[in-house]
Amino acid sequence: MAYGYSLAFGGTEGGLSPIIGDFSKLFLSGVTIDRSTAATFSAGFQLPELVFVAFQLTFACITATLIVGGIAERMKFGAVMLFLAIWFTFSYLPIAHMVWAGTGYLFNLGAYDFAGGTVVHINSRCGRARRGDRPSGRASASSRSRSRRTT
Repeated sequence: MAYGYSLAFGGTEGGLSPIIGDFSKLFLSGVTIDRSTAATFSAGFQLPELVFVAFQLTFACITATLIVGGIAERMKFGAVMLFLAIWFTFSYLPIAHMVWAGTGYLFNLGAYDFAGGTVVHINSRCGRARRGDRPSGRASASSRSRSRRTT
């Protein structure tokens, strides 16, 4: 929340680029309980911005949990925390900005993601890529040979 919301949704005039926001809402600067609102896909309806922040935080947490589930007990805790911080900054935040921010690249191409599937599933897959794990679902030759040795 210190910088993530700002990089994903900051910048009313496009942020730093259509790929990432800016630091205008760093540490939730300007986000108040009673005055700031966030636009929704429903015409004429806006949410209190803190509700929107909490809603978006759940997506970030769920995505991180999916990744941790894929690497559980394979990495040390400190390594997992370092990986998640790097992944969150350089993978999750740009995709969230591009898809959900009104000035984002994919949003302006017409991509609408109402339930978070685009951001959550693309990012959880990016985070779970590992040796022997191919997008096609087929294992690499090295992972097949490992599985033969263990059976």
